[in-house]
Amino acid sequence: MDDEGVFGAEGIVIHGDKIVLGMQKPKRWYQLKNGETASIVKTLGGAVEEEDNKSTRNALIREILEEVKGITTNDIKMSRKPVFTKEIKMKDLNPYEKNSDLKMKADFYLIEISRFF
Repeated sequence: MDDEGVFGAEGIVIHGDKIVLGMQKPKRWYQLKNGETASIVKTLGGAVEEEDNKSTRNALIREILEEVKGITTNDIKMSRKPVFTKEIKMKDLNPYEKNSDLKMKADFYLIEISRFF
């Protein structure tokens, strides 16, 4: 994208038989009341960086390994291609950014984290 935009990747996370949704938190793994462990994330991903070789898939793997402590690439199963791509303008997303020209575009992948703690 141009100087006014961010291009990245986001993951729709599956852990066990659950799609994981929630708020961004520094600690990613929580014990649930029923004894199960869950990772709480709203979106897991970020912008494509130089080290990702222009690959949104590589960017997503890198971000997951940085953000979810205690897992390795062997614990991650990811779709080969994006499930969909979404582009949005910040001013359409946030009413307090009505004057912003910032655009965000991301490839969305399905990700399964198979490691249980």
